[in-house]
Amino acid sequence: MTFFSIFIWTLTLWIQESSGQVTVDQTPTVKSVSAGESLSISCTFSSAPACCSPFVAWYQQKREESGISDRFSGSGSGSSFTLTISNIQPGDAADYYCQSVHVISSSDLLLHPTLISKFQIPHTWPGDYGWNPYMGPI
Repeated sequence: MTFFSIFIWTLTLWIQESSGQVTVDQTPTVKSVSAGESLSISCTFSSAPACCSPFVAWYQQKREESGISDRFSGSGSGSSFTLTISNIQPGDAADYYCQSVHVISSSDLLLHPTLISKFQIPHTWPGDYGWNPYMGPI
């Protein structure tokens, strides 16, 4: 595809997005979980541009740099996707984002970055007598 064609596709999709034709629903928005539990975060798109097959990219944002564990798995198709984190650990506290990705030819066009979940994992602080919520950075 030429630069001009990609520009026109991008402009068309931007107009669709800005006019409210494509929406993203996410659940939960905030979730408190305990270590060892599992959590599923859903990302659903109301529609996708007719030009492209959608898929989703998940992002984890936190201060510490680390790899993604095999406890993280993704599933879904069409307009409904799920990120599942099994055996939650305190280091999993973070902001999680999904972003719909629409492929045009050999170029990726990224749309709709949306905060999916910011969750709390209980963490024991030294000297405390109980559980305190630990929340990832905002």
